[in-house]
Amino acid sequence: MDQSIQLLHRALDREPSQAFWCKQLGVSRSALAVAKLRGRLSPSLAGNLCRLLNLEDELEHWVAIAGLEAEPPTYARSKIQSLLRTIA
Repeated sequence: MDQSIQLLHRALDREPSQAFWCKQLGVSRSALAVAKLRGRLSPSLAGNLCRLLNLEDELEHWVAIAGLEAEPPTYARSKIQSLLRTIA
């Protein structure tokens, strides 16, 4: 299954400057640093990166992934992740 941090890696492959993406997203440098440290993006960062990378057709996918990653590990979360793996 995809991980939201992959979206940040795609952005950094296109433009390696983290400062550039912080400015485009309107966030502080610490916001992206924390995302990298945690290994996940917030749903709003994921959605806005999709917008900036012209991936609007993938927006729902990435926001859903980021939302699931933000949830604590539960049985319900694992069932939804399993479902996403089968339809991806």
